[in-house]
Amino acid sequence: MMFLDQFGDFMILVLIAAAVTSGAIGEFSDAIAIIVIVILNAVLGFIQEYRAEKAMTALKKMAALTATVIREAKTTEIEATELVPGDNLRKIIKYLLSSNSGEIWTLFLAPFFRVPMPLLPIQIHWINLMTDALPAIALSAEPVERDVMERPPRHPKEGVFVNGLGFYCIWVGLVMASATLAAQAWSIHVPGSHWQTMVFTVLCLSQFGNALAVRSEKESFFRIGPLSNKYLLGAVILSFFFQMATIYVPLLNPVFKTQPLSLNELLLTIGLSSIVFLAAEGQKWWKRRIR
Repeated sequence: MMFLDQFGDFMILVLIAAAVTSGAIGEFSDAIAIIVIVILNAVLGFIQEYRAEKAMTALKKMAALTATVIREAKTTEIEATELVPGDNLRKIIKYLLSSNSGEIWTLFLAPFFRVPMPLLPIQIHWINLMTDALPAIALSAEPVERDVMERPPRHPKEGVFVNGLGFYCIWVGLVMASATLAAQAWSIHVPGSHWQTMVFTVLCLSQFGNALAVRSEKESFFRIGPLSNKYLLGAVILSFFFQMATIYVPLLNPVFKTQPLSLNELLLTIGLSSIVFLAAEGQKWWKRRIR
């Protein structure tokens, strides 16, 4: 049942309907490609839910109602009910919510600028598959930050959105949407440009930059070092090549409705998608300066 539940999402149902329609009109390659993506998404979702459920079951079976933690540089035992979310969980939530915020703002603001709908359903689903899977999982392997022992203890009832997390999700989403819509507003008026492929790619790559930036609340990505979390670096690089495949592999062009970008278009796309990373790093620089 858990596997079948993966097909209950509205966007999945839309894609299945698109696959059936493509098959009915003779576009069998499109239909097969869409079904493969849907099945891949279902498998990844099932694996994540199965592992989470297995972990929860193991926790519930534990006889001990206490946990050993380090607080204020001292090892102590506390009741399990007093445990609070760790840094990596907050980073994953921060990354996912801010990235999804960017997608929502992009689709919401496009009509106000009187431009066509920026993305197709299959493109949105692909972005979610690329950004919500490997990078989010890799963030769970982020090493402990150096100043973790210098921070005051968190209150057990502290909410997830404290310490600016909610505000971060809103403003980063707006920056992401602005960069995406800027790509559309410029390229749509340039003869021969591939504006929708550029929009698709800017929004996807922006989220990779966001994943690299959320690794620390205050420390620069360059000071932490890209190799300190090799899983995340590998996830971003692999997802980047998957995104490039949707653009430059001819078999995938009709599936994702993309066209190969010229070198200038690709460089502009990468430049615009780096704005989110630079903005997030700039916020951390300002935090360090006023500290």
